[in-house]
Amino acid sequence: MAGAVAERVRRYIFDGTDQDLRRLLRISELSAEMARAAFRRAGLQEGWSAIDCGCGPLYTRLFLMHQPDPVRTLRRIAGLLRPGGWLVTQEALRSPPPRSHPDLEALSGYWDLVYEVLDGAGVPAGAVEDLPRSARQAGLEVAGVSGCFLIMDPELGFEVHAASLAAARERATRLGIAARRVDDLVRDIRAAADGGFEWVSTGFVLDLTLRKPAAP
Repeated sequence: MAGAVAERVRRYIFDGTDQDLRRLLRISELSAEMARAAFRRAGLQEGWSAIDCGCGPLYTRLFLMHQPDPVRTLRRIAGLLRPGGWLVTQEALRSPPPRSHPDLEALSGYWDLVYEVLDGAGVPAGAVEDLPRSARQAGLEVAGVSGCFLIMDPELGFEVHAASLAAARERATRLGIAARRVDDLVRDIRAAADGGFEWVSTGFVLDLTLRKPAAP
């Protein structure tokens, strides 16, 4: 059983090639500055220890958007923080979808399908949009709300979206979504990498800086 799980994780995260390693490193570089900016807004400084930060900061990205009960998940995360500790979370809104120039219709179809899968998995409608409220219900303070699109070069951006959709194929088909629909979107998005596009974006990322209240 453990071996089967490990193999599924390996296949999902890393296909074993140098090209895929480079892709993952470029994705991490893309999101790193956004995370650092959120930490700076929270007043955190480079070189601080976990004790300085209140047993944190903790960071999630594209994680809470998959949770059927965001409040429960946030409560469990809050339980890992000391009073005064920080949580930065960055999650993609349902709308607007990823964009490109020129516009690629398949990106909207891909994003609709991603959220169909999340709906089928029991994620409540508006889960990301309601995260500030969910955080307060979980006992966290909302210290900052921001957001943006992240812009990528077409070669990286279209492959990120195509690979994300391909990874969701098995889950989508189990929910009754036609495999051909998934495969056609993956094909069209990958083909766009050589189609004269100037740039491609992520979905709009909601950027929250949350804090566990300090002890009285």
